[in-house]
Amino acid sequence: MDHRSQMQSNVSAARRVFPVNVSAVTRPRPSRDGFTLLELILALSLAVVLTVMIGQALTFYVANMETRDLEVRRVQLATSVMKMISDDLKASLTIPEFDDTALTEVLSSAGTGGGGAGGGGGGEEEESSSFLFDVEEEAEPLDTDADLAMATTFLERPGLIGNQYQLMFDISRAPRLEEFQPLLVPTNEGLADVPSDIKTVTYYVQAPGTTGVLDPLSQFSTGQDSPFASGSNGGLVRRQLDRLATQFALDSGNTTSLNMTGDLLAPEVLAIEFSYWDGFMWQIEWNSDEMLALPLAVQIRLTIGQAGSDLQGSDPADSSQVRVFQQIVRLPMGRIVEEDELADEDLSGVGL
Repeated sequence: MDHRSQMQSNVSAARRVFPVNVSAVTRPRPSRDGFTLLELILALSLAVVLTVMIGQALTFYVANMETRDLEVRRVQLATSVMKMISDDLKASLTIPEFDDTALTEVLSSAGTGGGGAGGGGGGEEEESSSFLFDVEEEAEPLDTDADLAMATTFLERPGLIGNQYQLMFDISRAPRLEEFQPLLVPTNEGLADVPSDIKTVTYYVQAPGTTGVLDPLSQFSTGQDSPFASGSNGGLVRRQLDRLATQFALDSGNTTSLNMTGDLLAPEVLAIEFSYWDGFMWQIEWNSDEMLALPLAVQIRLTIGQAGSDLQGSDPADSSQVRVFQQIVRLPMGRIVEEDELADEDLSGVGL
C-alpha cells in the first residue's frame, strides 16, 4: 500500500508540474485529402488537349504565313517577268517594205515623154525601166511552227515571228555604256554579244534537264560541280543577241552555241503562251514578213509553280500547285493589215 500510494503521489506531483490537456490528446488530427485517380486523369487529359490546341494554332499560323509569303513572292516574280516582256515588246520595230509606186510612176512618165520624142525605140526603154523596179525575188515562206529556241528561222526584215509557245522579235534601243566594255565570255556559255541598236530577243520555256541555257545557281543549290547533273535547268529563258550576230550564227550552222546563249530568268515558270491580235481576232502564230506588219497587241499567259518546286513533278494543269497570270501588251508600231495588202503581196510573189 505504501508503494502504491507513493506512485500516486509522484504522478500527482508530475501532473502539477506538467499539466496535460486531455482533450488535445484524445481528439484525432485533421487529415489532408489528395487527388483521386479520376481527377488526376481528367487534369492530365485537359493539359494534353490544351497543349495540342496551342501547337495546332501555332502550326496553322506558320503555314498560313508561309503560304502568304509564297503567294507574294509568286506575284512579285510574275510582275517582274511581265514588265520585262512588256518593255521589250513596246520597243519592237519593223521596217516596212519600200513602196516604189510613186517613183515608178514618175520614171514611167519621164520615159514615156522621152520615148515620144525619140521615136519607136522608146518602147523597149520603157519596158526595161519598168522591169528594173517591178521584179522582186520571191522569198520562201517561214515556218512559224519551227523551234524558235533553236533559231532555225530568221526574218528577212526586222519584225516579229512567234507561235503559241515561243516568241522572237527585234527591238531598237540605244546601247548602254557597259555594253562597250569588252567582256570575256566563256565558250561554254554561248555566243558573245556586240553593242548594236537592233537586238533580237527570244522568249521560250526550256524543258528541265536539257543542255541549253545553264542555271548558274543550280550547282550551288545542289552542291554539285556540273549543273548538267542537277537536272534543274528548266524555266523561262530570255535570249538577247545582236541581229547580225544571230544571222551569222544561223548561216554558219553554229546553232549549238546559239542555243546555249541566254539567261534563265525564272525556274518557277512552267509554261508561257502567246496570242496575237490582228485587229479582228486572236491568232496563235504571227510572221511579220508574211503579214507585212506587227500585231496590234500580244497576249501573254504565264504559268508559275511554287517556289523551289521540282519542275518535272509539277503539273501545269493542277490549279492547286500553279497560278496563271495574264497580260495584254499593246505594240506602238502595230497596225491593222488590210486584205487588199495581203492580196497585192501574193500577186507580187508571182510577178503580177
